[in-house]
Amino acid sequence: MSDFEKQYYESEKFWSGDVLQDEMNRNRISFTASLIPPDVKSLVDVGCGNGIFLNYLKANRAFERMVGTDRSEVALRMVQAEKILSDITQLPFANSEFDCATCLEVIEHLPQETYRQALKEIARVSAKYIIITVPYNEDLLETQTQCPRCKSKFNSDLHLRSFQEKDMQALFLEHGFECSGTKVFFPFKRNVGAKLLEKLEAKEKFQSPICPICGYENESYEAWSPKMMEAHVNAPGIYNRIKQSLKKVWPKETVPGFWIAGIYTKK
Repeated sequence: MSDFEKQYYESEKFWSGDVLQDEMNRNRISFTASLIPPDVKSLVDVGCGNGIFLNYLKANRAFERMVGTDRSEVALRMVQAEKILSDITQLPFANSEFDCATCLEVIEHLPQETYRQALKEIARVSAKYIIITVPYNEDLLETQTQCPRCKSKFNSDLHLRSFQEKDMQALFLEHGFECSGTKVFFPFKRNVGAKLLEKLEAKEKFQSPICPICGYENESYEAWSPKMMEAHVNAPGIYNRIKQSLKKVWPKETVPGFWIAGIYTKK
């Protein structure tokens, strides 16, 4: 992992304000919480980020112990539960210390060797269950951005792999956990033309707070949030008015969902 990549995750813009608080992400969190089996008394959220999941659980369900761990100091400041700064490849917990280990929107970011070790560590600290969520069937080429300085291209969210049902089912088999189910969520309709237009627009704007290759910093970067979404829809100018009008008449395609969850039980 490069120093620039570490700096990416220490950006205040990446974690603060109402980031991840849009309706779809709120639904994602409440749906994932509903997957936690009723006999779970202790839980660790690996790669907890700014605590959006843990903070929701704290307000809606009681556990004897609930812990979040992440490598980002900035993100952990926002976690309203027990929290520990650590690397996903060396979790500071005993074997089977928790009834359940969750890891939401994390493993798609990991390079191969880190990915393999992370799965092993997540399984090691769980006594009963694992819950994983990742983006579903993501087209990594579609979501690329280009650094204006070094011209490197990379996924704007630093995603390195895409997942479908078959990828989720065997995720923890070698670590003693069987997949008890997968769930793609939530289905929605998308404007086909709007998708292509947004792809063209993304090419013209650097969609990252920092380049993980050369360290170029994007001073105008703003993480996607309800506030940014509203500004995007209501932006002034005839071009935007035409675009919003076209979205109402363009044909739509049904997408099975943004995310997929895998639930695993210890054999």
